[in-house]
Amino acid sequence: MKKKGPVFRKYDQNQPMLLPPSYDELIPENHPVRVVNEVIERIDISGIERGYKGGERRAIIRGCC
Repeated sequence: MKKKGPVFRKYDQNQPMLLPPSYDELIPENHPVRVVNEVIERIDISGIERGYKGGERRAIIRGCC
């Protein structure tokens, strides 16, 4: 039997990613949207959350099903 050499996976720098990067990785550190995000994160939505029953309808995803 002939000895086989090493087997390497094909390298393609332009291949699609298995998992998308996080938004944090995509947005520059000093981008204004980070300020908007901070403001939104500080909004107290506990009243909305208490009044939300949830679970009554499935979310609609366009192009699905």
